[in-house]
Amino acid sequence: MNNDTELLRTILGIPDDYGWDERERNLAASQLRNWVTQYGEDVIREKRRGFLLSLSNQGQRGLRAYL
Repeated sequence: MNNDTELLRTILGIPDDYGWDERERNLAASQLRNWVTQYGEDVIREKRRGFLLSLSNQGQRGLRAYL
């Protein structure tokens, strides 16, 4: 498991076997790192649904299933 996968699972609850390619995973993890820097992990966990919706609106396919 790579760090991007673990980061997305532990903070947003996206499963390790989520069906996106490496580029999509890297983009989502990069965005998540930016959010962690800007808002902090606790805020992201509390407002998880909104962050997932933001990723979905940015083209991350299938994430609406986790809302």
